Amino acid sequence: MYNKEREAEPEFMRSSKDARQSAIMRLISGENIATQEELTGKLGELGIVATQATVSRDIRELMLRKEQTQSGAWRYAVAAAKKSDMQKLAILLEQTVVSIDKAQNLIVIKTMSGAAHTAGEVVDNLDMPGIVGCIAGDNTCIVITRKSADVQHVISRLDDLIALARSRS
Repeated sequence: MYNKEREAEPEFMRSSKDARQSAIMRLISGENIATQEELTGKLGELGIVATQATVSRDIRELMLRKEQTQSGAWRYAVAAAKKSDMQKLAILLEQTVVSIDKAQNLIVIKTMSGAAHTAGEVVDNLDMPGIVGCIAGDNTCIVITRKSADVQHVISRLDDLIALARSRS
């Protein structure tokens, strides 16, 4: 859960898929990784065991593409439109969210006054299958998930977006 006074939860507390995909996004944004084998190896160095088939699926789900670097080498990257959209969502969250908490199948996002609708818009744009919908007031947004098990996946995604905004500032 996100709270401005403390750092995001460690990855080992997240589901393995969320942790792996989050690690993939961090790795490709910080390093020139050209092959699935290289990406699998880098994940292994982080203590994340994944097969080539799993990494291939992650690449497809994350909509990564290959781009050519200035030196002419190829590397995995986030598609430009997706990168731009993700950065915008991340900045909105980072600037407005005060805390994120959970209660059974609900996520409570506390924001600065007047910003809960912004948080709700961000959640709606995540387009995650576990989210039923959200209700926003002035400074609180309630996110409703189908199952209690979906809550941590959504919170992990929100935490990742906030961390992305911080890494860009």
